Amino acid sequence: MRNIILIFSGTAILSIITIIFLQVIMRYIFNSGLRWPNEIAGFIFVWICFTGPIFAFENNDLLKLDYFRERLPYKLKYLVEIIIESIVLFFLITIIIYGFKNVINVWSRTTPALRFSYGYVYLSLPIGFIILFIAYFLDFVEHLLEIIQNITIENHN
Repeated sequence: MRNIILIFSGTAILSIITIIFLQVIMRYIFNSGLRWPNEIAGFIFVWICFTGPIFAFENNDLLKLDYFRERLPYKLKYLVEIIIESIVLFFLITIIIYGFKNVINVWSRTTPALRFSYGYVYLSLPIGFIILFIAYFLDFVEHLLEIIQNITIENHN
């Protein structure tokens, strides 16, 4: 999944650069600015913003408060980790649900230049967070199994 996100992000950033460069050329060389480049670049930027956290998660770059967690007793640390990860999963589900509700609310609105539905832009939030939820959930299950294994080994000693 990491490679797909990396390719998507790279292609999206390259597209924004190309589109904005085209707009600059049209405006300052041909004295005729186009209406659609700003819309497309904005759409792509929004998609990058809501799919970017997946890449950060895959690289383990998301914000964590390890300082407090590391100072907890060994068994309490596991409990706190499971509670925090469960809260994050609940938060992601909530964002996904309200993201889809928002898409439905704006679907009939269209952009001025291209007449695209704003729903396509707003769809970036639930789609990005669904992918993030899947990655986080798989990591959560792996972490849960690791905790169970550690507790089992600890009880046998």
